[in-house]
Amino acid sequence: MEAVDAQLRQSPANELSKQATSLDGRIALVTGAGRGIGRAICLELAKAGAVLVLVGRGQEALRETAAEVEGLGASAIILSADLERPDDPSRVVDEALQACGRVDVLINNAGRIEPLAQPQQTDPDIWAGTIALNLVAPFRMIRAVLPGMVEQGFGRIVNISSAGSTGSGTPSGSAYAASKAGLEMLTRNLASDLADGPVRICAVRPGPVDTDMHRQARAVSAEVSPRANALFHGLHASGRLRSADGPAKFVVSAVQQGENGAILDFDPDFRPDNHRA
Repeated sequence: MEAVDAQLRQSPANELSKQATSLDGRIALVTGAGRGIGRAICLELAKAGAVLVLVGRGQEALRETAAEVEGLGASAIILSADLERPDDPSRVVDEALQACGRVDVLINNAGRIEPLAQPQQTDPDIWAGTIALNLVAPFRMIRAVLPGMVEQGFGRIVNISSAGSTGSGTPSGSAYAASKAGLEMLTRNLASDLADGPVRICAVRPGPVDTDMHRQARAVSAEVSPRANALFHGLHASGRLRSADGPAKFVVSAVQQGENGAILDFDPDFRPDNHRA
């Protein structure tokens, strides 16, 4: 906390009129910050001079991210949360505000792809939980940070979506596809609602990235879902999966540019429909 306080004292905490492209000293809250794309985004934000608020469930993974952030000379605090729970989004935002005084940037990255199964074999409670984490939680996070962003005259929000929301969706992943499609419409709708104010919101589709999510998807057997098995194993076998570094840089660039209402593709050529067996 002392390191965070020191960086805040050196930051433009009361100079929110500073040009919007600078993230130096900005407070950036990232959900799902413990691994994968979330961790990579945190590191790129740290390189840009931001103070990081790391939100997630796994304390050990968050501590590893914090250590990497601090190794880059930036500061980080860790807030534990299960964002599927209705009260956790507002709680972590309150705790971030108490610790840092404000939130300038919100990256809604936390999410999951499960369940991957035929609809008649899908547990509806697990399906609803994915909608809660991938779509409802981002709205709750946005709702919690908006008053402060509007009052301070600056806010940047990026929702991490997926090409799995396009075409015929994600094979045997209707909850994931529906939640990401909903997240994109939420992005467009809120961008329109907020167009006259200081808050900018966009969504990013990072494309196929070599993360735990893809490893979990490859664990789905051909017996459970032949189409999902073929897609995710095919992407891996073809070398189509990339590291999270490029998409993370792309996300931070979207924040710096103040994109509003856009659904941005890091890999516009990738669509799951084009990679089906």
